Amino acid sequence: MYFVIVLDFGYPLPNTPGRTSIDDLAECCLRNYRHDRDAVILAQERTFRHLSQTYQTIGNTTTIPVFLPGRLIEITGDDVGQSSTNGTSGGGSYHVLRAARGIIQAKMGKQEHPHNDNVAPRGASQLRGNPVVHVVAHQAHLPRVLKQGKLFGLNLQPAPNLPSQFYPCAAQWWCRSQPLWLLREIIGFIPLKMAGQI
Repeated sequence: MYFVIVLDFGYPLPNTPGRTSIDDLAECCLRNYRHDRDAVILAQERTFRHLSQTYQTIGNTTTIPVFLPGRLIEITGDDVGQSSTNGTSGGGSYHVLRAARGIIQAKMGKQEHPHNDNVAPRGASQLRGNPVVHVVAHQAHLPRVLKQGKLFGLNLQPAPNLPSQFYPCAAQWWCRSQPLWLLREIIGFIPLKMAGQI
């Protein structure tokens, strides 16, 4: 068994037709892990919804979910929704990775000493057995996600062929284009650093 963390990026504005980054992320996950029965998918809200509504046909009439129960788990928590502009108060990748690490610990039966959830566990030890943890994220998002994973002792390995397309229909302004993403990363760096989230 190994784990795959799937992070949302550029979810669409309501009632937006057409392709979005969520579609790209879900397809990347399906392409890489749908046939690997050892992969346990931990997905953030929007990609979880997309993946849980993806079915395959068996024979001529029977349809079943691509990821059967136990192989697809939603990453949940009070502060795991969608990211705000600076991402420090909730919804950002830091919060999602912290919640994902808790799920991995529970699945592996590891109990850790409690720590203050508002402070990054600097120098956190690797999880027992050093499990393989893959990550499906937008390519622009990946450098920060890899750094933040280290705060939780997660040695994240990027999945192959991660998506890189930006879509103007994204609800979050910073996910609409490469220049807007870079602007947001510059603006957000100091608050994330001061909050110990990078």
